[in-house]
Amino acid sequence: MRNVPTPSLPTPHLVIKILAASLNHRDLFIRQNLYPGIDPSVPLGADGVGIVQSGSTPELDNTWRGKRVVLIPGVGWDSNPLAPEARGRYTILGGTKGSPCGTFSELVAVEEKQVVPCPSHLSNAEAAAFPLAGLTAYRALFTKGQVDKGTKLLITGIGGGVGLAALVLAVAAAAEVYVTSSSEKKIARAKELGAKGGILYTTPNWSRELKKTSGELDVVLDSAGGDIVTQATPLLKQGGTIVTYGMTLGPKTPFTMQAVLKVDCRFN
Repeated sequence: MRNVPTPSLPTPHLVIKILAASLNHRDLFIRQNLYPGIDPSVPLGADGVGIVQSGSTPELDNTWRGKRVVLIPGVGWDSNPLAPEARGRYTILGGTKGSPCGTFSELVAVEEKQVVPCPSHLSNAEAAAFPLAGLTAYRALFTKGQVDKGTKLLITGIGGGVGLAALVLAVAAAAEVYVTSSSEKKIARAKELGAKGGILYTTPNWSRELKKTSGELDVVLDSAGGDIVTQATPLLKQGGTIVTYGMTLGPKTPFTMQAVLKVDCRFN
Protein backbone atom coordinates (compact mmCIF):
# COMPACT_ATOMS: atom_id res chain seq x y z
CA MET A 1 0.00 0.00 0.00
CA ARG A 2 1.26 3.48 -0.78
CA ASN A 3 -0.10 7.00 -0.91
CA VAL A 4 0.25 8.99 -4.12
CA PRO A 5 -1.02 12.40 -5.30
CA THR A 6 -4.48 12.68 -6.86
CA PRO A 7 -3.97 11.29 -10.39
CA SER A 8 -4.07 13.41 -13.52
CA LEU A 9 -3.33 13.10 -17.23
CA PRO A 10 -1.86 15.62 -19.70
CA THR A 11 -4.97 15.22 -21.90
CA PRO A 12 -8.55 16.16 -20.90
CA HIS A 13 -9.56 13.57 -18.35
CA LEU A 14 -11.94 12.44 -15.64
CA VAL A 15 -11.01 11.67 -12.05
CA ILE A 16 -13.03 8.68 -10.78
CA LYS A 17 -13.49 7.34 -7.27
CA ILE A 18 -13.43 3.54 -7.49
CA LEU A 19 -16.43 1.86 -5.83
CA ALA A 20 -15.61 -1.75 -6.77
CA ALA A 21 -12.87 -3.60 -8.65
CA SER A 22 -12.52 -7.23 -9.61
CA LEU A 23 -9.60 -9.64 -9.73
CA ASN A 24 -8.65 -11.28 -13.03
CA HIS A 25 -6.33 -14.20 -13.69
CA ARG A 26 -4.25 -11.60 -15.52
CA ASP A 27 -3.46 -9.95 -12.17
CA LEU A 28 -2.21 -13.28 -10.83
CA PHE A 29 -0.03 -13.79 -13.92
CA ILE A 30 1.49 -10.33 -13.40
CA ARG A 31 2.24 -11.15 -9.76
CA GLN A 32 3.97 -14.33 -10.97
CA ASN A 33 5.96 -12.44 -13.62
CA LEU A 34 4.20 -14.42 -16.37
CA TYR A 35 2.79 -11.46 -18.32
CA PRO A 36 4.51 -9.20 -20.88
CA GLY A 37 5.40 -5.57 -20.24
CA ILE A 38 5.01 -5.57 -16.46
CA ASP A 39 5.43 -2.21 -14.69
CA PRO A 40 5.44 -2.58 -10.89
CA SER A 41 4.84 1.18 -10.47
CA VAL A 42 1.35 0.86 -11.98
CA PRO A 43 -1.30 -0.52 -9.58
CA LEU A 44 -2.98 -3.77 -10.60
CA GLY A 45 -6.61 -4.03 -11.69
CA ALA A 46 -8.23 -3.90 -15.13
CA ASP A 47 -11.90 -3.90 -14.12
CA GLY A 48 -13.64 -1.25 -12.08
CA VAL A 49 -16.73 0.86 -11.54
CA GLY A 50 -16.79 4.25 -9.87
CA ILE A 51 -18.24 7.73 -9.45
CA VAL A 52 -16.83 10.63 -11.46
CA GLN A 53 -15.41 13.18 -9.02
CA SER A 54 -14.39 15.82 -11.53
CA GLY A 55 -13.55 16.60 -15.14
CA SER A 56 -10.45 18.51 -16.16
CA THR A 57 -12.50 20.87 -18.36
CA PRO A 58 -15.80 22.64 -17.56
CA GLU A 59 -17.57 20.66 -20.29
CA LEU A 60 -16.34 17.31 -18.98
CA ASP A 61 -17.13 18.31 -15.42
CA ASN A 62 -20.69 19.35 -16.27
CA THR A 63 -21.31 16.20 -18.32
CA TRP A 64 -19.87 13.54 -16.01
CA ARG A 65 -19.55 14.74 -12.41
CA GLY A 66 -21.47 12.48 -10.02
CA LYS A 67 -22.24 9.80 -12.61
CA ARG A 68 -21.55 6.12 -11.99
CA VAL A 69 -19.36 4.71 -14.77
CA VAL A 70 -17.69 1.48 -15.84
CA LEU A 71 -14.08 1.69 -16.95
CA ILE A 72 -13.24 0.25 -20.35
CA PRO A 73 -10.29 -2.07 -19.62
CA GLY A 74 -8.44 -1.69 -22.94
CA VAL A 75 -6.50 1.43 -23.95
CA GLY A 76 -5.45 2.26 -27.52
CA TRP A 77 -7.97 0.21 -29.51
CA ASP A 78 -10.72 2.48 -30.74
CA SER A 79 -12.39 1.52 -34.01
CA ASN A 80 -10.90 -1.41 -35.97
CA PRO A 81 -12.76 -4.58 -34.93
CA LEU A 82 -9.98 -6.90 -36.11
CA ALA A 83 -6.98 -5.52 -34.24
CA PRO A 84 -5.60 -2.42 -32.48
CA GLU A 85 -4.99 0.48 -34.85
CA ALA A 86 -1.30 1.00 -34.00
CA ARG A 87 1.12 -1.86 -33.36
CA GLY A 88 2.48 -1.94 -29.84
CA ARG A 89 0.22 0.77 -28.41
CA TYR A 90 -2.61 -1.33 -27.08
CA THR A 91 -2.55 -2.07 -23.38
CA ILE A 92 -4.90 -3.19 -20.63
CA LEU A 93 -5.38 -1.22 -17.45
CA GLY A 94 -3.28 -2.21 -14.48
CA GLY A 95 0.25 -3.41 -13.86
CA THR A 96 1.75 -2.94 -17.32
CA LYS A 97 3.77 -0.39 -19.27
CA GLY A 98 1.67 2.18 -21.07
CA SER A 99 -1.28 1.71 -18.73
CA PRO A 100 -2.45 5.02 -17.26
CA CYS A 101 -3.73 3.43 -14.06
CA GLY A 102 -5.00 0.33 -12.30
CA THR A 103 -8.38 -0.08 -10.65
CA PHE A 104 -6.95 -1.30 -7.33
CA SER A 105 -6.77 2.39 -6.36
CA GLU A 106 -9.03 4.84 -4.57
CA LEU A 107 -8.88 7.32 -7.46
CA VAL A 108 -7.99 6.93 -11.14
CA ALA A 109 -7.67 9.38 -14.03
CA VAL A 110 -8.74 8.32 -17.52
CA GLU A 111 -9.79 9.93 -20.78
CA GLU A 112 -13.52 10.32 -21.47
CA LYS A 113 -13.43 7.53 -24.07
CA GLN A 114 -12.35 5.11 -21.33
CA VAL A 115 -15.70 5.18 -19.54
CA VAL A 116 -19.31 4.25 -20.26
CA PRO A 117 -22.36 4.93 -18.07
CA CYS A 118 -22.96 2.04 -15.65
CA PRO A 119 -26.26 0.22 -16.30
CA SER A 120 -28.60 1.08 -13.43
CA HIS A 121 -29.71 -2.53 -12.87
CA LEU A 122 -26.17 -3.71 -12.05
CA SER A 123 -24.69 -3.53 -8.56
CA ASN A 124 -21.18 -2.15 -8.19
CA ALA A 125 -19.76 -5.67 -7.80
CA GLU A 126 -21.63 -6.97 -10.85
CA ALA A 127 -20.56 -4.03 -13.00
CA ALA A 128 -16.93 -4.37 -11.93
CA ALA A 129 -16.81 -8.11 -12.62
CA PHE A 130 -17.93 -8.10 -16.24
CA PRO A 131 -15.88 -5.71 -18.49
CA LEU A 132 -12.65 -7.58 -19.32
CA ALA A 133 -14.16 -11.07 -19.34
CA GLY A 134 -17.21 -9.80 -21.19
CA LEU A 135 -15.15 -7.97 -23.79
CA THR A 136 -12.99 -11.03 -24.43
CA ALA A 137 -16.07 -13.25 -24.69
CA TYR A 138 -17.84 -10.81 -27.02
CA ARG A 139 -14.89 -10.59 -29.40
CA ALA A 140 -14.33 -14.34 -29.37
CA LEU A 141 -17.99 -15.04 -30.10
CA PHE A 142 -19.12 -12.32 -32.46
CA THR A 143 -16.00 -10.73 -34.00
CA LYS A 144 -13.91 -13.87 -34.47
CA GLY A 145 -16.49 -16.66 -34.30
CA GLN A 146 -19.30 -14.85 -36.15
CA VAL A 147 -21.80 -16.53 -33.80
CA ASP A 148 -25.43 -15.81 -34.64
CA LYS A 149 -28.90 -17.24 -34.09
CA GLY A 150 -28.78 -21.00 -34.56
CA THR A 151 -24.98 -21.28 -34.49
CA LYS A 152 -23.90 -24.59 -32.93
CA LEU A 153 -21.14 -23.74 -30.50
CA LEU A 154 -18.86 -25.55 -28.04
CA ILE A 155 -17.31 -23.68 -25.09
CA THR A 156 -14.50 -25.71 -23.56
CA GLY A 157 -13.66 -25.66 -19.86
CA ILE A 158 -16.84 -23.94 -18.72
CA GLY A 159 -16.50 -22.30 -15.31
CA GLY A 160 -13.96 -19.57 -16.03
CA GLY A 161 -15.04 -15.93 -16.24
CA VAL A 162 -14.74 -15.61 -20.03
CA GLY A 163 -16.41 -18.98 -20.63
CA LEU A 164 -19.38 -18.09 -18.45
CA ALA A 165 -19.71 -14.68 -20.08
CA ALA A 166 -19.58 -16.35 -23.50
CA LEU A 167 -22.28 -18.81 -22.46
CA VAL A 168 -24.63 -16.05 -21.31
CA LEU A 169 -24.01 -13.96 -24.44
CA ALA A 170 -24.34 -16.92 -26.82
CA VAL A 171 -27.61 -18.07 -25.24
CA ALA A 172 -28.93 -14.51 -25.49
CA ALA A 173 -28.04 -14.57 -29.20
CA ALA A 174 -30.07 -17.80 -29.59
CA ALA A 175 -27.02 -19.97 -30.33
CA GLU A 176 -27.06 -23.69 -29.52
CA VAL A 177 -24.38 -24.09 -26.88
CA TYR A 178 -22.52 -27.16 -25.62
CA VAL A 179 -19.82 -27.19 -22.96
CA THR A 180 -17.00 -29.30 -21.56
CA SER A 181 -15.73 -29.43 -18.00
CA SER A 182 -13.99 -31.70 -15.51
CA SER A 183 -17.01 -31.26 -13.21
CA GLU A 184 -20.52 -32.63 -13.60
CA LYS A 185 -21.67 -29.85 -11.27
CA LYS A 186 -20.35 -27.16 -13.62
CA ILE A 187 -21.99 -28.83 -16.60
CA ALA A 188 -25.29 -28.98 -14.72
CA ARG A 189 -24.99 -25.27 -13.84
CA ALA A 190 -24.20 -24.46 -17.48
CA LYS A 191 -27.40 -26.22 -18.52
CA GLU A 192 -29.31 -24.11 -16.00
CA LEU A 193 -27.84 -21.05 -17.73
CA GLY A 194 -29.02 -22.26 -21.14
CA ALA A 195 -26.46 -24.75 -22.47
CA LYS A 196 -28.07 -27.57 -24.41
CA GLY A 197 -25.58 -30.23 -23.34
CA GLY A 198 -22.11 -31.00 -22.10
CA ILE A 199 -19.49 -33.66 -21.52
CA LEU A 200 -16.57 -34.30 -19.18
CA TYR A 201 -13.32 -33.68 -21.04
CA THR A 202 -11.83 -36.50 -18.98
CA THR A 203 -14.01 -38.88 -21.02
CA PRO A 204 -11.92 -40.88 -23.54
CA ASN A 205 -12.45 -39.47 -27.06
CA TRP A 206 -14.77 -36.85 -25.57
CA SER A 207 -15.18 -34.97 -28.85
CA ARG A 208 -16.45 -38.03 -30.71
CA GLU A 209 -18.75 -38.88 -27.81
CA LEU A 210 -20.16 -35.34 -27.76
CA LYS A 211 -20.72 -35.43 -31.51
CA LYS A 212 -23.18 -38.31 -31.04
CA THR A 213 -25.59 -35.86 -29.36
CA SER A 214 -24.51 -32.48 -30.72
CA GLY A 215 -23.87 -33.35 -34.34
CA GLU A 216 -21.36 -31.24 -36.28
CA LEU A 217 -20.59 -27.86 -34.76
CA ASP A 218 -19.97 -24.47 -36.33
CA VAL A 219 -17.62 -22.98 -33.73
CA VAL A 220 -15.39 -24.15 -30.88
CA LEU A 221 -14.42 -21.51 -28.32
CA ASP A 222 -11.36 -22.58 -26.32
CA SER A 223 -9.21 -21.19 -23.50
CA ALA A 224 -6.91 -24.13 -22.83
CA GLY A 225 -4.87 -24.68 -25.98
CA GLY A 226 -3.01 -27.97 -25.81
CA ASP A 227 -4.40 -30.52 -28.28
CA ILE A 228 -7.68 -28.64 -28.84
CA VAL A 229 -7.19 -28.55 -32.63
CA THR A 230 -6.81 -32.32 -32.78
CA GLN A 231 -9.74 -32.86 -30.43
CA ALA A 232 -12.08 -30.33 -32.03
CA THR A 233 -11.50 -31.07 -35.71
CA PRO A 234 -13.73 -34.20 -35.78
CA LEU A 235 -16.51 -32.15 -34.14
CA LEU A 236 -16.55 -29.32 -36.63
CA LYS A 237 -18.32 -29.00 -39.93
CA GLN A 238 -16.27 -28.32 -43.04
CA GLY A 239 -15.03 -24.74 -42.72
CA GLY A 240 -15.89 -24.63 -39.03
CA THR A 241 -14.06 -22.24 -36.74
CA ILE A 242 -11.85 -22.68 -33.68
CA VAL A 243 -11.41 -19.50 -31.64
CA THR A 244 -8.78 -19.58 -28.92
CA TYR A 245 -8.37 -16.82 -26.34
CA GLY A 246 -5.92 -18.48 -23.95
CA MET A 247 -3.46 -21.33 -23.61
CA THR A 248 -3.58 -22.42 -19.99
CA LEU A 249 -2.22 -25.88 -20.89
CA GLY A 250 0.87 -24.42 -22.54
CA PRO A 251 2.09 -21.86 -25.11
CA LYS A 252 1.98 -24.22 -28.11
CA THR A 253 -0.96 -25.71 -29.99
CA PRO A 254 -0.25 -28.45 -32.58
CA PHE A 255 -1.97 -27.75 -35.90
CA THR A 256 -2.41 -30.75 -38.19
CA MET A 257 -2.80 -30.79 -41.97
CA GLN A 258 -6.22 -32.36 -41.44
CA ALA A 259 -7.19 -29.22 -39.55
CA VAL A 260 -5.70 -26.94 -42.22
CA LEU A 261 -7.95 -28.58 -44.81
CA LYS A 262 -11.08 -28.39 -42.67
CA VAL A 263 -10.89 -25.70 -39.99
CA ASP A 264 -10.60 -21.92 -39.73
CA CYS A 265 -8.52 -21.26 -36.57
CA ARG A 266 -8.62 -17.73 -35.14
CA PHE A 267 -6.72 -16.27 -32.21
CA ASN A 268 -8.47 -13.65 -30.11
